[in-house]
Amino acid sequence: MKKFKFIFFLILFFFIIYFLFTIDVLNFIKIYYIQLISILIAYFILNIFTIRGRYFILILTLIFFIFYFYIYPNYIEKRVLYSETFKEKSKIELLNVNLNVENGVLKLVGDKIDEDFIFDYSSFKKIYLFKKISKDNAIYSLIQNKILKKDINNSKEYNLIFNETKKLNFSVQGKSLYYDFDFSNILLNEFLLNSNSSFINIRLPQNSNNLLIKLNLKPSFIKIGLRKNFYIEVILNEKNSMCNLKDLGFKLKNNKEYYFDGGENKIYIEINTYSSYLDFYFLD
Repeated sequence: MKKFKFIFFLILFFFIIYFLFTIDVLNFIKIYYIQLISILIAYFILNIFTIRGRYFILILTLIFFIFYFYIYPNYIEKRVLYSETFKEKSKIELLNVNLNVENGVLKLVGDKIDEDFIFDYSSFKKIYLFKKISKDNAIYSLIQNKILKKDINNSKEYNLIFNETKKLNFSVQGKSLYYDFDFSNILLNEFLLNSNSSFINIRLPQNSNNLLIKLNLKPSFIKIGLRKNFYIEVILNEKNSMCNLKDLGFKLKNNKEYYFDGGENKIYIEINTYSSYLDFYFLD
């Protein structure tokens, strides 16, 4: 009997470890910290008032954890299509926005708005907003709940409108998406994109200096609209990919670094990918 209990405990334990490996643990804690603290408190209270059966309480706690965070949301809970809009406003001039989403269509533009940004979405996986506002810095994190493992066929749409008068550091963590990023009217400082295979359409800003862009991508179709009045450096770490930079007049510094001298303002682009198609073009 003891051997069976031990094997059962190991199965539960390793299942939880596997579950935690498939999600972003830090974001998971951010979203569910109240539930996690409640489970721990209940576990310790039951242990205090229980002399025997503490091993049973541990197994029961693990079973509840698996049921609440895996079985219920994936196989029991009724599907809800979340449709929400976030509007955030501050007096900070530099915005740091981190977006973590999965599949769907993600569109971005800059506009004359009073808010720092407006974000609306429609998806079966809820998105949570975390923010930290200090004297000189505004940090916004938009995180999609990843505990729902079943792939649901639905039209997932995400739309971002940024205040075009504020400087922006923007990072995106995604899976397979259609990205349409129009930075034309945005004061972009840094842009980081980590994604699985996707279609990516990026239009660079009209006014920027020392702009840093880094793309870490699996096989993708990448389309980037450049500005002729910039000094542009492109570091291309690729394997088995197609690129047309030389056709646009870019010169090769070494085996992987290209440059185009069109002005004083500078743009630095680094692309890490393989088996991708990269289509650069000039917007003006």
